[in-house]
Amino acid sequence: MITNYINKVPASIFYLLLPSLLLLSSSCSDYLETSSKSNADGDFVFSNMTTARAAMDGAYSEWHGAISSQIFGDGLFYALDVAGSDIMRHPEKYSAQPLRHVPESFYTNGTACADYDAVGYGKEAPNSPYSVLFAVIGKANAVASAIEAKSNFEEMMAGGKATDLSQLYGEAIAMRATCYRELIKYYGDVPYQSQMGAAAGGLSPRDSIYDVIIADLKKVEPLMNPVGKDKRFFSQTYVDALIGRLALEAGGYQTRR
Repeated sequence: MITNYINKVPASIFYLLLPSLLLLSSSCSDYLETSSKSNADGDFVFSNMTTARAAMDGAYSEWHGAISSQIFGDGLFYALDVAGSDIMRHPEKYSAQPLRHVPESFYTNGTACADYDAVGYGKEAPNSPYSVLFAVIGKANAVASAIEAKSNFEEMMAGGKATDLSQLYGEAIAMRATCYRELIKYYGDVPYQSQMGAAAGGLSPRDSIYDVIIADLKKVEPLMNPVGKDKRFFSQTYVDALIGRLALEAGGYQTRR
């Protein structure tokens, strides 16, 4: 399956191989209609929803790995966000989960908290949540940029109703916005990237990032389907809730790093 193959491609070469991988599922006649490989642009790659969905599946695979092991699951949320109290304890031994237990140590003399160290989640840590989230953003940008390059992109955006392609585009925008929500939550000001292959610049103010991603979500929200039987994908319903959460956090309803 092309999806399985995409999932095995290292992130560093994913973007170079994406058009070629998608060609594998196109018919021979479709390929011959393209005069050269250089003409395999967004119109060609995303002319078939089966191959377009396969590209987005590669981004979802990266996202699922990030949320299960880096953000939720045994990641940042588990280790740093969910603290108990002086009348609760967790099933782990104290020595096995200092990142969770130390903030709850209300009756220690302060030494443990002074040694509290979450360096494993820092930007420079190998395979850190920071780098993993930007890898997901890169794949979401690959899908979004390809759709934005299509000749009928502006027509699709002005259509005012959901289509298969506009739903896919909304999923990519929602994925990017969700990653930035987590990055801002844990790291504050971060670089902002919205184009595939564009080099990261300096730090962007989190307030500006909030403004941009909320505006992007408002543009795609009318062009997406509400949540239905298939809950594997980001939906209009999810985007509505995400806009609300981002608006609250942008307004200060959060701990500000």
